[in-house]
Amino acid sequence: TSPNRVYDLRVPGVGQFMSAMANGVASAMSGQKTAQQALDDVAQEWTDIVDRIGKDRLRDAYANVVALEDAR
Repeated sequence: TSPNRVYDLRVPGVGQFMSAMANGVASAMSGQKTAQQALDDVAQEWTDIVDRIGKDRLRDAYANVVALEDAR
């Protein structure tokens, strides 16, 4: 019931977003990249994913999830 709740990411491309994050964490944890470089790379990859899918499409999909959750 918290007004600050955050819903699971259930949008088009969710697998791509999570894979990018997992790869970034793995590269930082293994020492292949600094934590900052890994985060910067993940941020760039997420930007690329958003550009491919479309900001409006992602925003609308997330808004639908929030509306469904709020209707509970």
